[in-house]
Amino acid sequence: MSRYSPTVRGWIAFLIAAFGFLCFPSIRPAILVESGVGTFLAEPVTRLVYFTGAVLIIVGLLASVEAFRRGSRADKVFACISVLLTIGLMAQYFQLFVLSIHRSLPHQALEPTRVDSFSTAFAVDVLLSWVAQLGR
Repeated sequence: MSRYSPTVRGWIAFLIAAFGFLCFPSIRPAILVESGVGTFLAEPVTRLVYFTGAVLIIVGLLASVEAFRRGSRADKVFACISVLLTIGLMAQYFQLFVLSIHRSLPHQALEPTRVDSFSTAFAVDVLLSWVAQLGR
């Protein structure tokens, strides 16, 4: 193996951190951003999400320290990259503690209202008449 390529320690540290950083958003609740209102969680966070995030952070940091302490120069570079990815994971994880849960108001409807359906029908009618005029 070349002295410029990382060993297994460096690859493991990088892959654990990359896995945690990229896959943690798929297990946590959705984050809703409302213009002028704020940022909220779509639903409460379960204990399993908190536990999984904490384990990913701890394992990622331990693998990075091991790669940095006992690895080659390339392992140290990969360890630094994995520390940066783990810090990004930590930012996602600790954001769950700060955000509140979104409470939808009872008067907010998910169905289109009469005004919306009328304006949509009117726009389709205008578009069809415009297409018919182009066809003449």
